[in-house]
Amino acid sequence: MRANDGNLGEWIVKAGEYARDLHGHPEDSYKEFYSTELVRNFCRENNIIEIDLGLDTGFVGYINAGKDNCIAFRADLDAVATENGPVHLCGHDYHTATLMGAAGYLSTIREQLPYNVVLIFQPAEEPTEGAKLLLTKGLMEKMPGKVVRLFGIHNRPEVDCGKVAVHKGPLMSEKADFWVTFKGKPGHGGEPDLCIDPIIPAAQFITGAQSIVSRNLNPLSEAVFGVYTIQSGTDELNPPEEAVIGGTFRALSHEAYERMRERLETLVESTAKAYECESELKIIPLTPLVDNTEKMYEVAYKAALEALGEKNIVDTEPTLASDDFSVLGQEMPAFYYWLGSGEPQKHSPAWHNPEFCIADNYPEYAVKLLVSAALQC
Repeated sequence: MRANDGNLGEWIVKAGEYARDLHGHPEDSYKEFYSTELVRNFCRENNIIEIDLGLDTGFVGYINAGKDNCIAFRADLDAVATENGPVHLCGHDYHTATLMGAAGYLSTIREQLPYNVVLIFQPAEEPTEGAKLLLTKGLMEKMPGKVVRLFGIHNRPEVDCGKVAVHKGPLMSEKADFWVTFKGKPGHGGEPDLCIDPIIPAAQFITGAQSIVSRNLNPLSEAVFGVYTIQSGTDELNPPEEAVIGGTFRALSHEAYERMRERLETLVESTAKAYECESELKIIPLTPLVDNTEKMYEVAYKAALEALGEKNIVDTEPTLASDDFSVLGQEMPAFYYWLGSGEPQKHSPAWHNPEFCIADNYPEYAVKLLVSAALQC
């Protein structure tokens, strides 16, 4: 199904204006008050009905096309936290702005829509927590009909602007954080035999953890296990009471994820036993896989074909980065696009890089793709 272009160009221009506005008002996760109000006012002006979830930040609304079923879109609101405050270094400002632009156009052709269109402007994507919040607030129960599919679009600097990566299968990783605490017996550095120094098992654990991916998984597995913080000791330089270690593990298959989890549990337990100390392990699951199914791929490819043309459709390697879009994807059929945002023939810094930027004409392709996806029967 296709609609007459009508005033689509006007809404693409407005999307660019929204993006510049949002870019100048970056906000931390759970503090997206300006962005939320901008979206809320936009929806009121365009007869888009709010779905009240009782959120402090974030907004969900829908275009009522008088249908029994609906199609949903997710955009994220928050900026990247830096030492100097929040900065839009991941393109969430453009994601929000282009969904607003597409929604504005779709609201003018609602009689042509095959489904009601749900607009999910999610808070707190950066800590990968906002999607779960929406579900706990009753998102699925308050949907205006059965959700036949969910789409998300994320910019991709490594892909030239104007092209879209339509990938079948796992695209982004399943992820968990972990915290390990080794508890010993503090004392005097001159009497080590009367102490249990937790730094020793902590160091041994960190060394052993590096073998989880290199020795316990198939060498072709796409997975990563990392230790990123260690906290222990004081400037008194005596054996401390405990050592705390934090990190993450990620994989592009649930089997590899589970294997890493099992090995992590065994390694912590055996290390503590070997060094006669106590241990505590906390594993915090954060996101499942972003996994584009074959059935959704067919619809997504058709939408991209109609919006951008076959020559602008590419495939891409997946990444071990994560996105909690996948949490919503467990509740409804879902597909995640990567839309090129890089300047052709120029170096385009990656997500979260201080020099990150998005090509000026990105809104044109994003709005067209979103509109095309909404019109798929």
